[in-house]
Amino acid sequence: MSVEPIQRVALTRPLFVCWMGRNRSRTAARLVASQPGVQVDYGGIGARPDRVITQAMVDACDSVFAMEHDQRRWFQRAFPRATQPIVVLGIEDIYDYMQPELVNVLRMRLREDFPGMGHMLASSCW
Repeated sequence: MSVEPIQRVALTRPLFVCWMGRNRSRTAARLVASQPGVQVDYGGIGARPDRVITQAMVDACDSVFAMEHDQRRWFQRAFPRATQPIVVLGIEDIYDYMQPELVNVLRMRLREDFPGMGHMLASSCW
């Protein structure tokens, strides 16, 4: 699955989206959250997500990162007035929260399209 490049933007309020808001989006949020000047949020769009995405979360973000193409389509239907760029990271739902392989994939995917985020992730403390 390919990652969709978009125009590079300064990201200060990213919203990470996956089905349950449990593993992928939560891991991505944790990786980025400790960076100065960044206010990150995350949530799920499945039937019973751990953290539900709300209109307030959408209004507050400046970019959206969906893990899969279906999640992008769902997001666009659920929030048709949202104008933020949406990046599809192409990360399958096969990982646990903070699983090292997921962390590595997130670092790689975020670094490819957003060098600033790649740098931020590389300097994250563990």
